[in-house]
Amino acid sequence: MFMSQIETGNLNKKTLENPETRGWVLGNFIDLSLPFHSKDVEIKWGRHKKGETKDSAYVDVPTKALAILIYGKLSIKFPEQDQDIVLEKEGDYIYNEGRLHHILNVFEDSLLITIRWPSLKA
Repeated sequence: MFMSQIETGNLNKKTLENPETRGWVLGNFIDLSLPFHSKDVEIKWGRHKKGETKDSAYVDVPTKALAILIYGKLSIKFPEQDQDIVLEKEGDYIYNEGRLHHILNVFEDSLLITIRWPSLKA
């Protein structure tokens, strides 16, 4: 039987109160008892401060990702693909397949929403 459920909240507050999630708010790594557990998709509420640099050295795994800039300005560099993409206008996005090694450089305080599928445990 399907049970209806409604939950409201604020992702800024949720991610600040749970720093261990690193901004990920939905996915396979969220506790099974919570409504934000999913094996199908992951969503990240990525708040980044001006000057932040992050090197994410992932191994290639079969996922797809879509990152959408809400505000700010940042670049995502993919060294192995020799690409450096700048997101600077509201709605700019980047799509990639496989968890590729990338380097994030933040030029202005920014908010980036990332959707990744499927949700694989690390």
